Amino acid sequence: MNTRAIVPFMLLLILSGCISEQAVINKYYTIEETGNEGSDVNEQVAMIGGFCEVAPVEINSMYERTQIVNRSASHEITYYKYHQWAIRPSVSIREMVVAQMEDTDLFEGVSTRYMSRIPDYRLLTKVRKLEVFEDEDEDGFSALLDIEFRLLDASGTILLDHGTVSKEELKDKDLNLFAEAVSSIISQELDQFIEMVGKNEITEVQSAPGEQ
Repeated sequence: MNTRAIVPFMLLLILSGCISEQAVINKYYTIEETGNEGSDVNEQVAMIGGFCEVAPVEINSMYERTQIVNRSASHEITYYKYHQWAIRPSVSIREMVVAQMEDTDLFEGVSTRYMSRIPDYRLLTKVRKLEVFEDEDEDGFSALLDIEFRLLDASGTILLDHGTVSKEELKDKDLNLFAEAVSSIISQELDQFIEMVGKNEITEVQSAPGEQ
């Protein structure tokens, strides 16, 4: 191949590479309320009184990043480059928990932080797994979530503990379906936890003098 033929060929390769790179679009996904939260919960729980603080979500450091995790083998994971969470899971899950708790009449108030009083209850959330699970044997994809909710009183005593390891099969390898499944699992488990708290025999906390 002579020099005259090589130059246009190289230019064509460079141009095609630039076009391919420009065509890549980053996509971002959210963990948020699905719109079906608390539909029947309010009818099944009664206010137990007191104020509840929603603590920062404790999440396995492997998942505490914007990159979404894909597990293709027992000890093998990859991080998606162009498909990411819009917000770190610890932040978005906490915001979702607060919003869903506020939609119920379980407590007098729900917040991430109380400045003028000591909260009567504290809600802890722990996430051990949050990943796209790739099943090689069945050639399928699932949303895998291992999450736990724990309610403490002001002294740190555990009043209630509820956790689940949920694996929901996805119709396609679609990250939007994955984010939707994760949001749905969190919502359903939180609804169940709220119902358990409301039906449990937890003594109503009386406000201390000057803390109204």
